[in-house]
Amino acid sequence: MHSETFYYALITSMKIVFFWGSMNEGMLLFPMRRLIDWMIEPLPPKMFLWLRKPLYSCLFCTSSVYGFLFTMKTASFSWEYLNFLFLVAGINYVLQSLLGTE
Repeated sequence: MHSETFYYALITSMKIVFFWGSMNEGMLLFPMRRLIDWMIEPLPPKMFLWLRKPLYSCLFCTSSVYGFLFTMKTASFSWEYLNFLFLVAGINYVLQSLLGTE
């Protein structure tokens, strides 16, 4: 793996950490979190809980959604891109463990 790929994954991970952190109560994007809750609340309870994690609730899980959204303009789908997304998820897992969050 190239050091440039790791650097880009780290930058993407930091964007995700910012986005995830700013959706906590009292933060800048908390109203967006409430809007997301309002939109998915009518769904069955299990589906509601299942969708919350990748949208804002779990730092590791948000890697799948926001990792794709933050990089979809610059990458085409390939095994290398999939490895990149796994690298971002791995970095976020380590950060989640260090932060002691859910």
